[in-house]
This record gives sequence, structure tokens and C-alpha cells, in this order.
Amino acid sequence: MQSRRALGVAVALLCLAAPLRAATKTVEVGPNDMLIFLDEESGTNTTTITAGDMVKWVWMSSGHSTTRTEMPQAWDSGIQAAPFDFSQTFSNPGTYDYHCTPHQAFGMVGTVIVQPATGGPTSTTLPPPPACTDAEAVANARVQVDAECPCGAAHHRAYVRCAAAVARAAVSAGLLPKACKATVKGCAAKSTCGLRSTSALSGTAASSSARKSLSDPLNARPIGVRTASTMTASGI
Repeated sequence: MQSRRALGVAVALLCLAAPLRAATKTVEVGPNDMLIFLDEESGTNTTTITAGDMVKWVWMSSGHSTTRTEMPQAWDSGIQAAPFDFSQTFSNPGTYDYHCTPHQAFGMVGTVIVQPATGGPTSTTLPPPPACTDAEAVANARVQVDAECPCGAAHHRAYVRCAAAVARAAVSAGLLPKACKATVKGCAAKSTCGLRSTSALSGTAASSSARKSLSDPLNARPIGVRTASTMTASGI
């Protein structure tokens, strides 16, 4: 058991030590036929990134656009039908408001906040978030993800959303530093769970093969670590 825990911490350290590179944040457009933009990480219509990162809008229903008419960095996807996606890379720090052209009057709007890649905050941006340094907390949260999120999900995006929800629950319960929430989601995003090649596998083989792709052999939940479902049941 101790060796498994040690290996889990080592894997978490690899996630923490991964070289910094441009990230891509996903925003769902019209999920469940609602007139909203939904950032998969924040759970709101606000997406926070670092200069050089990309935002990818993914259409979950039809008849929407992502549009910004103000400068700098105006864009317009045009009104599209699902499935469709549209991406923008943001190089300059600032706050970028956008909307859905046919549904702006109904409140279908969103915001991208771009933080500077280096140096201190500017008048239009928030300070960079603190770094995640608690490898053991990340390893424990990944065990919770393994227990709570079905690796055979129909879509990789659904698996990553589940992992993000588990991370948020762990933060609320005081089991995971807030700075480590994105690290847990990033580890899940690198897995093959929910990818088409994984879904093509059958039965137990699919679950076994996909879980191995997480590079996390921790199959037992550590003592004292509560899952997202038990947190909910206990009112946390």
C-alpha cells in the first residue's frame, strides 16, 4: 500500500513538473439547449486564461454564435449548428466580452479574462493564481477521480467535466488546495478515458486499458479521503 501511495505521489509530481505550455480552455455553447456560455473549468460564463492561451468554443446546440465586435481582437464565428467548434488565441492581457448574436438580448454573453504571462498584474487583469505544490493532495484527488468518474464515458469531455467536479468537491472539503484544482483536471485531460479509441474497447478490457493510461496504479482509496458522493451525502 505504501509503495502504491509513493508511486501515486510520484505521478502527481510529474503533473506538477510538466513544462509550461499554452493551454486551451473549453467553453460549451448552448449546453442542454440553454441560452448560455459555460466554461468547463469555472462552471460560469467567465473564462480565465494566460496570455498565449487559446479558448475553444464547442457547440452543444444549434443556432448560436460567439461574437465580439469591439477592438482589440474582434471575432465572429457566424451562427452555427452543432456539432461545431471555434477557437481564438489571446496574446494580450485584458478583459474581452463577447455574445451570441441571435440571443444577446436573452443574456447569452460571456467574458474572457486574459492574465499576463509574466510580471505583475495590470489594471485590467487579475493576479496570476498561486502554484500547486501539494503532490500528495493531487494524488489523493486523482484516486477520487478514478473512483467517481467512469473511464468508459461516451465522451472525453464528460470524463474531464466529472474530474473537475471531483476536484471542486475536494477543494470545498479542504482536501485539495484551490491552486491544485486545475492540475487535477489537467491530468484527467491527458488521459484516454472517453476517447473514441478507448470507447471502442469492450467490457472489462476497456476499463482496464483506459485506466492504465492515467499512469496511476492507485486502485485503493486512501484512508480518510472522502469521495465527491460522500461529501454530498454528508452535506459538505
